[in-house]
Amino acid sequence: MNRLDKLLNRVVLGFWAAPRGREPRERPELVHPGDRQVRTGRLILSYSMAVLVPASVAALLIPARADHLAFAAVVMVVPVVAIAAVGTTGPAVVAAASAALAFDVFLTQPYYRFVITDPDDIAAAVALGVVGLIVGVLSSRLAHLLVSDDARRSELSHLIGFIGEAEAATSVDELSALVCGHMVDLLGLRTCEWLPQVQEASGPLLLSSGALMGRLTELNPDRGKLPHRVQVPIMIAGRQHGCFSMVSNDDRLTSIEERRTAATIAEIFGRSAQALSD
Repeated sequence: MNRLDKLLNRVVLGFWAAPRGREPRERPELVHPGDRQVRTGRLILSYSMAVLVPASVAALLIPARADHLAFAAVVMVVPVVAIAAVGTTGPAVVAAASAALAFDVFLTQPYYRFVITDPDDIAAAVALGVVGLIVGVLSSRLAHLLVSDDARRSELSHLIGFIGEAEAATSVDELSALVCGHMVDLLGLRTCEWLPQVQEASGPLLLSSGALMGRLTELNPDRGKLPHRVQVPIMIAGRQHGCFSMVSNDDRLTSIEERRTAATIAEIFGRSAQALSD
């Protein structure tokens, strides 16, 4: 299902997949907000709804097909928009095709057959399919952008919020507690702990770029997810002065921006902790 959805995305949104001059992203650890993978169960449900919901709406419109066929054609666009809002581009495309077929079978003569004899009905069915496709794809793209905007606002909120809190902190312990609070929310962690002593790396490291460094056996096979244990070393004047030790939620996908934001918060902590120590 994921492959089918990717194929439909490439066909319909090929020119939207990545800005011009930049290669499409294939590495899951570089997933950006709004580009998160859709769980297989939700994807299957979206495709099932894309087939069944337009057919159900067409069946409900049967009493109006004799006198209000144009109205019925307009109403058939509604399930396409609904599917696009909760699914991705693939289900939106399937919903548009399903709506056009359901319109043909249930609402045009001869009824309950994949045949249309009236040229006006043919034009209406084609228009429904085209309009449904365009509206569905645009709705899916809008939902994608809304998710991206929400994620970026959340990242900025954590970063700006911590900067303000760091200025008011009076001790390193207070400052470290604030960092862990933001880290847990930002990365969906189970636990976060500040280790003030210089520690030998006991797991993969989260770098300032948002990338992870560690043995392949320690990394999560799905690079879009953090390893079970991650450390964020705190460097001051080129020397390590402790680290944050984190236990991740194994099912939580994290974007590269979320990881960079977490690393930036850790860097600000190091500078603030140095200022407090001086």
